Amino acid sequence: MLKENLIKEIEDKIKNKDFLAASQLNYKLSRLNPNLYELWKFQGVIFYQLGKVDLAIESFKNSINIKKNIESYYFLIICNICKNLPNQVKILKEEIKNNFNDKEYTKIIIKIDEIINENKR
Repeated sequence: MLKENLIKEIEDKIKNKDFLAASQLNYKLSRLNPNLYELWKFQGVIFYQLGKVDLAIESFKNSINIKKNIESYYFLIICNICKNLPNQVKILKEEIKNNFNDKEYTKIIIKIDEIINENKR
């Protein structure tokens, strides 16, 4: 229960753009359990929001290595779009297709394609 409460608190801090507090809580929880994929995902979001895209990419990759999760794939693709790496985006889309059901895949790919099309304008 403590883990879930802290994860919720970190999510709330990120939503409120309190990245310092979110990062501090994230660090405390990661000291107790460094293998929680959520913590790497949160750290990736924090890095991304702070403009540290390369660090965000590494965090999302760590999250996925612990547990394949659609959110980290989504953010990882967003980071690769920001870095203008279309081949990497294509590879990640294929990984999503292979690792998640059709409903999850379709939902996330629609969002990603919308972002890609917006960036082309």
